[in-house]
Amino acid sequence: FYTLDAAKTDNESVYDSGTFSQAILVSILKRGVEQMKKADMFEAACEIYHLLLPMFEGDRDYKSLAEAHGDLQGIYQSILKCNAEESRLF
Repeated sequence: FYTLDAAKTDNESVYDSGTFSQAILVSILKRGVEQMKKADMFEAACEIYHLLLPMFEGDRDYKSLAEAHGDLQGIYQSILKCNAEESRLF
Protein backbone atom coordinates (compact mmCIF):
# COMPACT_ATOMS: atom_id res chain seq x y z
CA PHE A 1 0.00 0.00 0.00
CA TYR A 2 1.35 3.43 -0.91
CA THR A 3 1.42 6.47 1.26
CA LEU A 4 2.04 10.01 0.08
CA ASP A 5 5.63 9.64 1.31
CA ALA A 6 6.12 6.78 -1.16
CA ALA A 7 5.08 9.09 -3.98
CA LYS A 8 7.78 11.65 -3.32
CA THR A 9 10.44 12.13 -5.97
CA ASP A 10 13.88 13.62 -5.50
CA ASN A 11 12.73 17.06 -6.64
CA GLU A 12 9.25 17.09 -5.25
CA SER A 13 7.74 16.64 -1.84
CA VAL A 14 4.04 16.25 -1.27
CA TYR A 15 4.32 18.50 1.74
CA ASP A 16 6.32 21.32 0.11
CA SER A 17 3.41 22.96 -1.63
CA GLY A 18 0.66 21.55 0.52
CA THR A 19 -1.07 20.20 -2.59
CA PHE A 20 -1.25 16.93 -4.43
CA SER A 21 0.16 17.51 -7.92
CA GLN A 22 -0.48 15.82 -11.23
CA ALA A 23 3.15 14.65 -11.29
CA ILE A 24 2.64 12.81 -8.02
CA LEU A 25 -0.59 11.26 -9.30
CA VAL A 26 1.18 10.10 -12.48
CA SER A 27 3.95 8.57 -10.38
CA ILE A 28 1.49 6.64 -8.22
CA LEU A 29 -0.52 5.47 -11.24
CA LYS A 30 2.63 4.25 -13.01
CA ARG A 31 3.53 2.24 -9.92
CA GLY A 32 0.01 0.86 -9.96
CA VAL A 33 0.46 -0.30 -13.56
CA GLU A 34 3.64 -2.14 -12.61
CA GLN A 35 1.97 -3.79 -9.63
CA MET A 36 -1.02 -4.88 -11.71
CA LYS A 37 1.30 -6.41 -14.32
CA LYS A 38 3.22 -8.30 -11.62
CA ALA A 39 -0.07 -9.68 -10.33
CA ASP A 40 -1.16 -10.70 -13.87
CA MET A 41 -4.05 -8.27 -13.57
CA PHE A 42 -3.48 -6.96 -17.07
CA GLU A 43 -6.98 -5.60 -17.59
CA ALA A 44 -6.60 -3.43 -14.49
CA ALA A 45 -3.27 -2.13 -15.81
CA CYS A 46 -5.06 -1.12 -19.02
CA GLU A 47 -7.69 0.74 -17.01
CA ILE A 48 -4.98 2.68 -15.19
CA TYR A 49 -3.50 3.63 -18.56
CA HIS A 50 -6.94 4.98 -19.52
CA LEU A 51 -6.44 7.47 -16.69
CA LEU A 52 -2.84 8.28 -17.63
CA LEU A 53 -3.17 8.75 -21.39
CA PRO A 54 -5.35 11.90 -21.26
CA MET A 55 -2.84 13.50 -18.89
CA PHE A 56 0.03 12.73 -21.27
CA GLU A 57 -2.00 14.03 -24.21
CA GLY A 58 -2.91 17.23 -22.39
CA ASP A 59 0.74 17.85 -21.54
CA ARG A 60 1.81 16.91 -25.07
CA ASP A 61 4.23 14.48 -23.46
CA TYR A 62 4.90 12.42 -26.56
CA LYS A 63 7.68 10.40 -24.96
CA SER A 64 5.36 9.18 -22.20
CA LEU A 65 2.60 8.56 -24.75
CA ALA A 66 4.94 6.42 -26.86
CA GLU A 67 6.13 4.48 -23.81
CA ALA A 68 2.57 3.96 -22.60
CA HIS A 69 1.32 2.71 -25.95
CA GLY A 70 4.32 0.39 -26.23
CA ASP A 71 3.60 -0.98 -22.76
CA LEU A 72 -0.09 -1.34 -23.62
CA GLN A 73 0.87 -3.42 -26.63
CA GLY A 74 2.88 -5.72 -24.36
CA ILE A 75 0.02 -5.92 -21.88
CA TYR A 76 -2.47 -6.85 -24.59
CA GLN A 77 -0.04 -9.50 -25.87
CA SER A 78 0.17 -10.89 -22.33
CA ILE A 79 -3.63 -11.04 -22.13
CA LEU A 80 -3.76 -12.94 -25.42
CA LYS A 81 -1.06 -15.34 -24.25
CA CYS A 82 -2.75 -16.00 -20.90
CA ASN A 83 -6.10 -16.53 -22.60
CA ALA A 84 -4.59 -18.97 -25.10
CA GLU A 85 -2.86 -20.91 -22.33
CA GLU A 86 -5.85 -20.59 -19.98
CA SER A 87 -3.32 -19.83 -17.26
CA ARG A 88 -5.51 -17.46 -15.24
CA LEU A 89 -8.49 -18.27 -13.09
CA PHE A 90 -10.75 -15.58 -14.54
